[in-house]
Amino acid sequence: MTMPEEYYYFAGGVLALLAILICCCCCKKERPHQEQSPPTLDLHRYTVRDAKLLTEEFLRSHRHQEVRIITGRGQHNPNGDAPIKHATIRILNRMERTFCYENEGCLLVDAS
Repeated sequence: MTMPEEYYYFAGGVLALLAILICCCCCKKERPHQEQSPPTLDLHRYTVRDAKLLTEEFLRSHRHQEVRIITGRGQHNPNGDAPIKHATIRILNRMERTFCYENEGCLLVDAS
């Protein structure tokens, strides 16, 4: 049985919201004697399409906060490229968000 394309778009949106809810709940845990880390979105194991949906929704929901987005370095890509990182950077530029590299596979995004 094949599903209509609208189903996959809806399922991707639900997946994005679920991931953000999980992330937000995890970020609120108290860490004694440690600096609170910014809300984090880990895009490992997502397709580029799902990663783009997740990133856009995550950035909208954390508009006025510094956030961390883990894109990965692309080591498991047969071409040695990092398509999720490149797609994420394009989204950040389009949304006019400034960012820096925490490391090769992780971006710190400034609050807007």
